[in-house]
Formats: sequence, C-alpha cells, structure tokens
Amino acid sequence: MPMNLKRWFKRKIFIIKNSHKKHFECPICSYIGPFMDINPASGFRMNAKCTKCGSLERHRLQYLVVSDIFNKTDVSKMTVLHVTPEGFFKRLFRKNLGKYESADLNSCA
Repeated sequence: MPMNLKRWFKRKIFIIKNSHKKHFECPICSYIGPFMDINPASGFRMNAKCTKCGSLERHRLQYLVVSDIFNKTDVSKMTVLHVTPEGFFKRLFRKNLGKYESADLNSCA
C-alpha cells in the first residue's frame, strides 16, 4: 500500500475514533476536526498536532503572524534565505516573496 494511502487511512481512522473530541481549525491547511495529542519528552500536549498537515502549535502561530505581515506589507520585492524550511512555509514564501532561497541541503530551492 502506498505511503500516502496508508497515511490517509490512519488519519480517517483517527478522525472517526475521535469525532467526540473538540474540533479545531488549522490556519495552514484549513482542516476542521479533532487534533492529535502528543507526548514528547518535554511533556504531554493535548490537541497539539493538526491531523491533516501535521503542524504543531508553534507552526500555526508562526503561520498566522507571517500571513498578517504579508497582508500588511508589500513583500513582493523582498528576498528571504530560509534555514531549516518547513514545507508549508516554503509554499507561503514562494507565493508572496520576490525571491526565495532555501538553505535545506536536501531540497532544490
């Protein structure tokens, strides 16, 4: 079974099993539904991970702040060097900025 299909099934099963949980909206991917709890070494975090795109609280906050800046400022002529790029920021930056460079060794900017 292809990985994307496997991930899709896991997500659907999670959503069905957790349909009773509080629903949230992800500003990055527009998913509305239950978010996943995570338990990293730093401690348990309830409703921390978007079920669809995998973003965490910090990613969603950063996305909202950057989007607000882009809405208030003309960034179409700006250049950015993005170190350790997250996928959703790559798309946002490429769409809005004049020039986007990635410092990720594993991707072609």
